[in-house]
Amino acid sequence: MQDEEDQPSESPAYTLIYYIHGDSDYLFHDSAGNNLQADEQILAEAKMLAEMAQTGEVFIFHQGRKPVFGSVSGKMYHFRFGERAGEQRYSPLASDDGFLGAESDLFRLHKSAVKGDEHRSFFLFFGHEIPAVPAGSYHATHEGIEVGISTFASGLSRFMSDENRFELILLSSCSNGEPAMAEALQPLARNLIASPQNLHLSYLRPLPFILLEPKPDIAAETLAQRIAEVSFNELSRSIQTTVTVSLYELDATASYISSFTETVHNSAAAGSSPPSFDKTDCGRMPLFEHDLYTNGVRTWYRPSRFGRPSEGTHSGWGCNL
Repeated sequence: MQDEEDQPSESPAYTLIYYIHGDSDYLFHDSAGNNLQADEQILAEAKMLAEMAQTGEVFIFHQGRKPVFGSVSGKMYHFRFGERAGEQRYSPLASDDGFLGAESDLFRLHKSAVKGDEHRSFFLFFGHEIPAVPAGSYHATHEGIEVGISTFASGLSRFMSDENRFELILLSSCSNGEPAMAEALQPLARNLIASPQNLHLSYLRPLPFILLEPKPDIAAETLAQRIAEVSFNELSRSIQTTVTVSLYELDATASYISSFTETVHNSAAAGSSPPSFDKTDCGRMPLFEHDLYTNGVRTWYRPSRFGRPSEGTHSGWGCNL
């Protein structure tokens, strides 16, 4: 890693933090039938974007499978002003702070000094669905690290100072566009992009972040909208199943998110059948107040191209009903 005294005196205008989970099954097939690993594809794209970030700083944390001997299965890639500043292998067990503890420790150790009132920060997560209740089975080979909405939010908080929030968190994972996730992340971020239902392993596409170079003052909402649009259009071209991408302005949802989360919880608890494995549109709930619960939510939705006819709209929220 580069020594602190060798760091340039200029502060980066923004920071992108990637967490790419690879300690599970991420095999998928492209249109030609080739076997690909989704986490490796995202890692290659992340490095490309990092090299294009001429005024920013980029951290990429790629968590792989535990080797036969030892637990050093993660790798951090650090880019500053488009140049690779260093890379380092690490173990997710290197911190006592739980999920994202090792990554946040490395981030705080190597990040550049920034001007808090001018700096912009973004967090990008790529992995399987983050469960509502913390469980130790999220990692295939690192058993015992509890991953859930609460531990994810706690881990994210260690990347930020108390007075700042991420301008955008991108969750490229299945079914995490849900009230409980939005409530947990509202203190940490202004905007959230997530899918309220299944998301194909080709993932959301963050390449519009490069707009931060020619347009350093681009509004976070405009940037988030562009990312959602690009992701939706690419997914719609490449897969036949349902495509749903939602953008949540978390300050706008804050006025009702606690009561909405409680309503969803009570509705699920009162159900006569166990919750479905896949989340469905919260708009199907009898107590769903459409005019209230869709405030601050924009959704891009295309029904499946086969099977039963589906509704032409989606509330933007996923629920276990």
